Amino acid sequence: MESLIATEKIIVAVIGLISGGVGSLCAPWVNWGIDKRRLRRTARYKLISSAREYVGSKQYGVRQYIKKDHYHQLRNEFSKSTKLQFDEALEKTEHGENVADYREDTRQLLLKEISRIEKRWYLI
Repeated sequence: MESLIATEKIIVAVIGLISGGVGSLCAPWVNWGIDKRRLRRTARYKLISSAREYVGSKQYGVRQYIKKDHYHQLRNEFSKSTKLQFDEALEKTEHGENVADYREDTRQLLLKEISRIEKRWYLI
């Protein structure tokens, strides 16, 4: 009877040791995953903020926008129709058409697209 109780205590101790070891290995991994998501969210928030700030500013221009870092980062997230419309306006401005004619249209297009990306990334 006593050997059965001693064996039971050893089994409980071994199970506790194993679960503690697994927990100590999993905790850093879980924290790393949380930190990684937090950093990605912060970087995305800064990207969206800088893009929105520039597009809404007086310095915005169709040709100047393609020189910005956030344009190249966000372009991959743009919808196909937005890419086509923006490229079309860019091409027209490069062929000597009046830049002012396309500035406000592309500004509104980009602001809507930035808002769409922001929602898709769950930033709002």
